[in-house]
Amino acid sequence: MKSAIARNANGQCKLGYCYDHGMGTTKNELKAFEWYLKSAENGNIMAQKNLGYCYLNGSGTVKNEIKAFEWCLKSAEGGNAEAQNYVGKCYYDGALILIKQFIDIEKLQIMELKRQKRGDLSYDHSIII
Repeated sequence: MKSAIARNANGQCKLGYCYDHGMGTTKNELKAFEWYLKSAENGNIMAQKNLGYCYLNGSGTVKNEIKAFEWCLKSAEGGNAEAQNYVGKCYYDGALILIKQFIDIEKLQIMELKRQKRGDLSYDHSIII
């Protein structure tokens, strides 16, 4: 808690996780969202992904698929593998066709190649275009 209050991005993310999952405290989606947001704004890629999922599921905030994508994309660009899979799936499935301004095929290809080099089989579609 002290590190989170001292604006430590890792501490903020961990505190958000505790509120998100009720670890050591009462589960509170609103507080989880608030701490994830602070941490994400401080550059923590795990918090950026978690914040994206909060927006995706309406957890602690109003559901917003565009903001979900934006935060997951930021996390993916920072190297978060789970966010890279989510972003790749969005591109592959065309789930976010309405936000074409975010589609960058070159970045998509780079993320897919990184995923393949890691040997990540959790998302088994080839999205190289």
